[in-house]
Amino acid sequence: MGDIHIIVINMTQHEERKRIIREKLLSIGVNFHFFNACTEAHMPENIRKYFYNENNVPYSRFMLPGEIGCYASHLAIMHEIATERLPSPAIIMEDDADPTPGSRKIFQIAYRLMKENPEKYNYINFHHGGIKSIVEKNRLCDGISIIRNCIPSYGTFCYMINKIGSIKFINFMSRRIVPIDEDIILSSLTGDMQIWETTPAIVGHTSSQENAIDPDGIRQNRERPHAIRLKNKLGLARAKYGRLHELRYRLSRKLWKLK
Repeated sequence: MGDIHIIVINMTQHEERKRIIREKLLSIGVNFHFFNACTEAHMPENIRKYFYNENNVPYSRFMLPGEIGCYASHLAIMHEIATERLPSPAIIMEDDADPTPGSRKIFQIAYRLMKENPEKYNYINFHHGGIKSIVEKNRLCDGISIIRNCIPSYGTFCYMINKIGSIKFINFMSRRIVPIDEDIILSSLTGDMQIWETTPAIVGHTSSQENAIDPDGIRQNRERPHAIRLKNKLGLARAKYGRLHELRYRLSRKLWKLK
């Protein structure tokens, strides 16, 4: 698929997941390679410093070991892109991603957008959690648009990022204490990370990844720390985009809950 590079994060022991995602990607005709996921025991030292102190104690009292490993894997790939050991832009995909048959075409269009305007398009999420107060919208092709939500959606199982976006996210914070999707949102609201989403979503996901990160179901009833609660993000969005976008976002969430 031209010069587009797809990196699939996979734990070496998860051979069945590797087989399934390989079949899916081969069926849509894209090129890819696997990246061995980070764990507490196997993590590059330049990445470990974001999560552990010199005594190997995690900075976060919130993240599970699997969440740290997941975050570290994404950050390690971004470091490779930022230092040009991997090409820019590239698609980072977790092994539970479920690309639709038409995703190849959208990947190609997104790639061209990033190559032509890398300052504007830093990060494109191929999944989204609904339209909640659009800041900007562009048409990609028939039936598919790319949007910037007032507050970006959760989900990091398939996105495209370039060198500029990688550097911005690496420099966003020295210590990482919340899951990566929370920090992606905060990097947009507190900085100039340009985060876009396709609508409708062109890549879904299975539920298996949740079990791998959280086999005991701890996250389901876990209290989120104050820094990443919705009310805090709404305050950040209001400061960045204005009161109108905050009100539109609140309304969109209420309508979504009624569906």
